[in-house]
Amino acid sequence: MNGHFFSYLIESSAYLLSFLVVYRLVISNQTHFNWMRGYLLLSLIFSVVLPFVALPSQWTNSISGHSLAIGSFPININPFTLMTSNTTVSSTQLAHYLNPWMFLLMAVSIIYILGLFYKSVILIGKVNKILTKIKKNVKRQEGAYWLVDIDMELPAFSFFNYIFINKNYKKLTNEDILRIKNHEIIHAKQWHTLDILFVELISVIFWFNPLVLYTKSKLQEIHEFIADEQTAGQGEMKKDYAQLLLNLATDNKSLSLMTGFSGNQIAKRILMVTKNRSIRWSKLLIISLLPIAFALLVSFSYFDFTPAPLKNSDSELNSASVNHIKIGDIKWLNNKAFTTSELNSAFSLKKGDAYTNEAVEKGLYDKVSDLYINRGYLFIKIEKTEIHNGERVMDLIFTVNEGDRFKIGTIQVKGNKTVSTTDILSKISLKQGDFFSKAKLIESVRMLSMWKKFDPETIKPDLNPEKKNPQSEFGTVNIIFGVTEK
Repeated sequence: MNGHFFSYLIESSAYLLSFLVVYRLVISNQTHFNWMRGYLLLSLIFSVVLPFVALPSQWTNSISGHSLAIGSFPININPFTLMTSNTTVSSTQLAHYLNPWMFLLMAVSIIYILGLFYKSVILIGKVNKILTKIKKNVKRQEGAYWLVDIDMELPAFSFFNYIFINKNYKKLTNEDILRIKNHEIIHAKQWHTLDILFVELISVIFWFNPLVLYTKSKLQEIHEFIADEQTAGQGEMKKDYAQLLLNLATDNKSLSLMTGFSGNQIAKRILMVTKNRSIRWSKLLIISLLPIAFALLVSFSYFDFTPAPLKNSDSELNSASVNHIKIGDIKWLNNKAFTTSELNSAFSLKKGDAYTNEAVEKGLYDKVSDLYINRGYLFIKIEKTEIHNGERVMDLIFTVNEGDRFKIGTIQVKGNKTVSTTDILSKISLKQGDFFSKAKLIESVRMLSMWKKFDPETIKPDLNPEKKNPQSEFGTVNIIFGVTEK
């Protein structure tokens, strides 16, 4: 799990917060209940989907009317990413070189996964509890619905086309039971249970976000308003229904998957039953979701700092041909070991070439970083800043942090039994006192593999940098070659 996923969670939460603020301030007191239901459901859907959508850069430029740096993120070059698949690094001995945010991200990831697992188990338990009641209690079919007898301290609730009714609750009359049944059938007809299950699934992913729980409570409230409106009738019938709601009020809590008469919103439901209907034009307030969503989409697309995933060269060419973005000026800052000309030559891309994020990152990771690593700069870092210079030109600024330069300390071999260490060291290109070189390390692994005395899959050089002595000009990295004889 990486930072991109957590960025998605944060961006999605920002969408939902904006939608709910508008709902609470403008829409919550309306009586267009089906429209309000649609608003809440679309709010959740948009919040989940829109973070994956990014408007083309030409759109955001034309909307904003000026250029701005749209991306700046560090590229951390270290042995974890620079070595071949057969190379490992001791994380214990490299701990003092690693960014502490890596450990924070790891801790947050563990907490998130534990929460995800816990909420998933809770949801499965809720569904299983209802299915158990369906299986064990007496039930009978009426048309498309099943009536299930229950003995819970609740009058009724529904789950899809299953209507659960406690006929003995507060000595209900036959007329009361009929009204309650009609109320629950409306829930079933309008698939309100599906709404709740959808929100429950979202709440598993966003278990840390109280906004999802708020959305769920408001959606369940709207469900009751819809069923009440269609069940209450007019005139005296509406007053009788309001009295029935008051009589059925209970402090007992039902499963959160259920829709029914339980809960603490009875007073508001009675108020909504007797309230005058909102005028038609007020539905336009609910449509405000769409311009809000578009405005947020433009904002997040413009300030999107997430790099695109790596693709193959064919995809890069296609991406460039679609966007028609060209590379503008290329600048290198703080480079000392290599001249700007040398870095540009290694980078291989030049002004006027087709721009893709993938090609730029490949030039940095696979080419420029190797140039430094092969000269002993083991922990090179390069920060990339992209600046739109017009709609179809991208200027690039690379800020280099070269870090310490490392020489080879001791070179040891472990795992050899019949082959002498001296013979093995003779095959290794790296020598004590040399500057570290990734190319020579890879060449050493290749030579040992070709020797056919060792299992190639088990040849793993272990790099152990020592903390640099302040009085020393260079750092020291010790290497242990682990081998397994055939």
